[in-house]
Amino acid sequence: MKNQGIRFIGGLLICMFALGGCQSDVTLSKAARRGDTLVVSLGNADPNGEYSNLNSELIREPDVTAEVLDSGWATHPVKVRHVFRVYGDPTAVDAKARGRGQWMAVVDLVNPTGSGKPNLAIGEAALILKSPAFNEPQVVHTEIIAGDGSPHPFISQNEPVELGWDKLALVRPAKQALVSINGTLPPGVRLAGAQYHFSIPDVHTTDALFNRLEAATPAKLATDRQIHFEFSRTERDAPVGTDVVVVITSNEGVEQADLPAFNFAMFSDINAIASNPTYWQQHFSGAAYYDTQGQEIASLGQQVGESE
Repeated sequence: MKNQGIRFIGGLLICMFALGGCQSDVTLSKAARRGDTLVVSLGNADPNGEYSNLNSELIREPDVTAEVLDSGWATHPVKVRHVFRVYGDPTAVDAKARGRGQWMAVVDLVNPTGSGKPNLAIGEAALILKSPAFNEPQVVHTEIIAGDGSPHPFISQNEPVELGWDKLALVRPAKQALVSINGTLPPGVRLAGAQYHFSIPDVHTTDALFNRLEAATPAKLATDRQIHFEFSRTERDAPVGTDVVVVITSNEGVEQADLPAFNFAMFSDINAIASNPTYWQQHFSGAAYYDTQGQEIASLGQQVGESE
């Protein structure tokens, strides 16, 4: 089951970079019937384009609308089922590709509400995706062919549809809070290290223990800068809980424009935490920033975002 999902995502990555990284003119399926599923790269509609891996704005399915302009010049709203991000292989030949992320969308050619299928005219068509998060609408080209299809289930081979998991539902970004740096570096100073502390109360519920759920997990956002990221958890007796320490370093240091390379996210496997917008702000307990000489940089601070 896991290998099926890995092969599918790997295939998406190959197709994505074959389409030219951040520019996409066609869907990954050049022809479709009404009711079928199209997988598209958001391409140059990606909020920060080539450097979308540094993007602080997550995109969710409700943020994106889609419609098909058919060969009869009629427009039909269709359903955006999934929005998720894919990343290049960390050993990719192109250095920028190693840290580059790109948003993808799964669009079913059905009505956004209900299961009805739009009356699409056969012939050349354009899929138009819009969002307040986009720099501009994304237009991708496809062809509508005769017949009726059905949305792709994205389940593993030989897995019953009624029992199977839609694997792409598992790769959507979890609810998370962005942790970023604000402030200004002094002239001639480069940021070489940052350390963050979170104090997490005891959450050893039966469900958390039985399912090995983590209350707090830091996750580094991809970047094409050489950044080292690690974190540790230490159990605390009084008050009972866990201290989480995140350490981010850069051997050469980064300048002001590259401070977002230190961005990371906090998320939780426990829904009660993930659904609390201010949880990470409430349990953040401090941060420090250091230059290439090991001296603390007092002019920098942090922004701990709400969960989204």
